[in-house]
Amino acid sequence: MKEFFLAALLAFAAALPGCSCESDGWARSGIAGRRSGGAAAGSQWNIEVAADSPTAWWRADDGALTTGSTVPDSSAGGTHPGTLVGGWGAITPGQITGDAHGANTDNGAGIGYAGFTEITLAGDFTLECAIQVPTLPGGGGYQIACFGDGGAPMALYLDNNHVTFHDGVTNVVQDAATIVVDTRYIVHLTRSGTSVTLYVDGSAVSTGTSSATIKMKYLGWGGAGGTIASKIEQLAIYTTALSGARVSAHYAAR
Repeated sequence: MKEFFLAALLAFAAALPGCSCESDGWARSGIAGRRSGGAAAGSQWNIEVAADSPTAWWRADDGALTTGSTVPDSSAGGTHPGTLVGGWGAITPGQITGDAHGANTDNGAGIGYAGFTEITLAGDFTLECAIQVPTLPGGGGYQIACFGDGGAPMALYLDNNHVTFHDGVTNVVQDAATIVVDTRYIVHLTRSGTSVTLYVDGSAVSTGTSSATIKMKYLGWGGAGGTIASKIEQLAIYTTALSGARVSAHYAAR
């Protein structure tokens, strides 16, 4: 009897427009549906990210892209696609288990970055991304994955090779450790109230306070002192502060 009801349920789901039932139990709308927005299914990482309802989510797993290409927003709303400037090279496979590709911001013809509709973060938030650098850039401010646009620079960036968050006034949090070349890092920056926490690879490494309104508008690498060709993917923005437990769950799913 249970088998009958299961078969009936699968048959009903298969009849829904634009939906197919696959052996892994996920009902999917296909790759074209993800390109136009909507949470991605499949890997454990994607499941964990989608469960926390990001406001925007750029997976950067589309392979090589040229200037003017769209960087899809894979959040449920899909309302913040990016427009690429300079082009991206491809990484195969990506840095996250299940990702076919990642993005290399050096496409052989200059550094690429994407601009998107500004997202204002006045309260609680989380920024999340996977990064890797092939060479240490030295001093100066090199944007890691995203930076704000609204007067003074607001950035998640490398400051003398330390992962750092600057809120437009001061460095609020900074990892005491120096990054290591050709090593993947999973970075989370959270703010709850005015309390800011920087996590690297699932562990809290620095805390501080900030009440600044953050305006997110770009993702990519670069800085006043130059640019570096580096890997980036899975940038997500949440309008909630992920708990330490949820940060750990995301990291474990890598």
